[in-house]
Amino acid sequence: MVAPMETRGQQARLDQHEEQLQQLQADVSEIKSVLKTLEGDRVEEEEFRKLAKQQGKQPTTESGGSSMVSGFGGRGMEKYEKGEKAWKLDKLN
Repeated sequence: MVAPMETRGQQARLDQHEEQLQQLQADVSEIKSVLKTLEGDRVEEEEFRKLAKQQGKQPTTESGGSSMVSGFGGRGMEKYEKGEKAWKLDKLN
């Protein structure tokens, strides 16, 4: 037969283990919730990147109906940038 003192010790350990199990289950539930949120954010970010990439490739249309790349006329911007660099170099010298 088990002594009453020994039974109380075993019961206390069982209670402690039960509390630990409940805490672990709560932690697992919280981790799952965070993972679901992160997965949702990842999917949303991926969709946004695809949209942004598509927008970058498509020419924008102004009210006049002319098609322009990124709001500037393609090669005209390159000439402007080269001219600006030359102007800055002249100013430095």
